[in-house]
Amino acid sequence: MKDRKNRYNESGFTLAELLIVVAIIGVLVAVAVLLFSKQLEKSREATDLANVRAAYAEVMSAAITEDKDVEYNGEKIYDNGVYSANIALKQKQNDWQSYPVTIADVTVTKDTPENEHWKGFPGPDGTCTVSYKDDTGIIFNWDGGTASGGSTVEYNNDILSAFKSVVLGQSTTSFIVANSTYNKNDNTSITKINEELQKIGSNIKTWAILSTKRNSGIAHNKEENKNYLFSEVDISEHDNWKAGDKIPAILQKENGKIQVGMASLYEQNDGAQGRPYYVISRDEKGRTNYSSDDFDMDSVIRDDGKKKEFDNLNDAYAYYKTLQIEKAE
Repeated sequence: MKDRKNRYNESGFTLAELLIVVAIIGVLVAVAVLLFSKQLEKSREATDLANVRAAYAEVMSAAITEDKDVEYNGEKIYDNGVYSANIALKQKQNDWQSYPVTIADVTVTKDTPENEHWKGFPGPDGTCTVSYKDDTGIIFNWDGGTASGGSTVEYNNDILSAFKSVVLGQSTTSFIVANSTYNKNDNTSITKINEELQKIGSNIKTWAILSTKRNSGIAHNKEENKNYLFSEVDISEHDNWKAGDKIPAILQKENGKIQVGMASLYEQNDGAQGRPYYVISRDEKGRTNYSSDDFDMDSVIRDDGKKKEFDNLNDAYAYYKTLQIEKAE
């Protein structure tokens, strides 16, 4: 009887104690995973910085020696006065995990994350374009992320949705242009589209909608192809524009390829205000209501050695940004 009693008095873990132990282990694992994730991201960040520094060295070496034939990752570094190289980033998170960040003599901090030689932020599946031009110096252009992990504009969806969400009026012709140089208060379609672009945080300043047919009752009628042309260059900000000047632009054809290149400017005249303004036009004579049923993309994006075609609007935008750097004054 005594042995039986002692056997029942033997102590063990209660269910509550077991749950506490499991909870503690879970917390420790979570902390370990978080620390490991941070260290892994820092490792990716260090790899990206090393790759960008290597690209910087190649770009500067080519610029100093004026070597126009050297290649980086299979592509020529020199093109039309600009030495540049593109680096695919390995980072999986937005922004930098730790500041300050320095490459060569260019440093950014948490309080000053951008400057004239350092643009944008790294992010998942992002890129960095290292470019050098005599009048601008070195520029590191990071793409794919935003400061403090904010959201980015999805060019494949957000941009086209902003255009398509606005139904244009009956007076719509085959070409609608919107920028602050040409901004009639009574044109509600221009106002509405600009509002939609602002909602998604887009940087688009100059844009146009082109229809395959003139005088479509509703510009977004599904039976007709609509083409969207846009640029982040604000035509009105430059007093020295003249007809024939070119700006980097993206042409998104709804049922076809995406073209990126340099679009020519043409002079128009605002009869109401009696002053000239410039547009990016489908017609070499600058006529915005050109009535041809066939839309020729080559009449807008010039085949000057810079034009490229893409299947993906985000990839097209990444290339567009390299052209935007070249245009910077």
